[in-house]
This record gives sequence, structure tokens and C-alpha cells, in this order.
Amino acid sequence: MEYKGVAQDKAIMISLDIIREPYAWPGGYERIAITDDGAILCHACVKSELRQIATSHGGDGWHVVDCDIVENYDEQPLYCNHCERLLNGED
Repeated sequence: MEYKGVAQDKAIMISLDIIREPYAWPGGYERIAITDDGAILCHACVKSELRQIATSHGGDGWHVVDCDIVENYDEQPLYCNHCERLLNGED
């Protein structure tokens, strides 16, 4: 795996943090990853696609730049852009 610098390290650290603690405390809301193109990844997809994230670079759809919690998106339906699972609301 080619080292791509600090941005790659940050993406890996955010992803590993989400994998270790997939739910926020307090509240128990699911934590999600946000990619550089604005896509949302659920914690299960972050875990299953960690290799893609770890080798990503800007603009390829896998470059994780931040994390958030589902509670912040209660006004609209929120789906994982990879598995298309509904993350808020009723399943």
C-alpha cells in the first residue's frame, strides 16, 4: 500500500474510531463517515470497506474526511450511499 500522507492517515484514524465505537455516547445514535464527495457511509460499510478507505485518495468516492452522528439528520431520510440502508427513521 502506497503512503499518501497526512490526509490518508486522518481517513484511517476516523474510520478506525467509527469501527471501534459505532454508536455515540450518550444517546446511542449511529456514527457515520462522510467522504470528500459528500457521501455517507454507515459504520458497517466503513468496517467492510476499510481497505478501500485506507488506499483512497481525493475524488475516488472512498476518501473519509469527517464523521457525524445520525441524530443531526432527523429532518430528512438518510441512507448509506454504499449499502443504501436507511439510517434514520423507521425501517
